[in-house]
Amino acid sequence: LNKYTNDNLVCIMLGNVGFKYFDERRQYWMGAAMWSTLISIPLTIWGCMALSGYFGDPNKGIIKDAYWTWVNVKNENTTE
Repeated sequence: LNKYTNDNLVCIMLGNVGFKYFDERRQYWMGAAMWSTLISIPLTIWGCMALSGYFGDPNKGIIKDAYWTWVNVKNENTTE
């Protein structure tokens, strides 16, 4: 049918690899993976906002209070 996505050599070789237990309960495990992904997305957004100081005082935050490194380089060959 579709030699590029379904009927290629890799899919034929790896299509039967896996545990029968998970194959028989695929709907449950795929649902668990989906729900864990959907729950992790807002938690990740919340964590990023908390680190950046988005909530509360915008001048306070772990990222803004961290010591950041900077480098000053002078090119001796030119006036730059």
